[in-house]
Amino acid sequence: APFDFAGNPTITLPSGIDAAGLPLSLQLVGPHVSEALLCRAGHAFQQRTDWHARRPPEPSAPGGGPGKPFSSKPVKLEA
Repeated sequence: APFDFAGNPTITLPSGIDAAGLPLSLQLVGPHVSEALLCRAGHAFQQRTDWHARRPPEPSAPGGGPGKPFSSKPVKLEA
């Protein structure tokens, strides 16, 4: 949040999974008016990694069974 107050542009990218299976991220901060630079850096990072395409597993199912991996397919929500 300090960068929000200072007005510096930031980009946050998924960058891994910790030992507990929780997602990790990388935040890049640029000088004022450097949004294009941050977008290029984020794009370059995602071209060389696949963290942005991975999904965390579902939490364990009730009763202690293993959870299923999340689907990468879009979900249609009913109104």
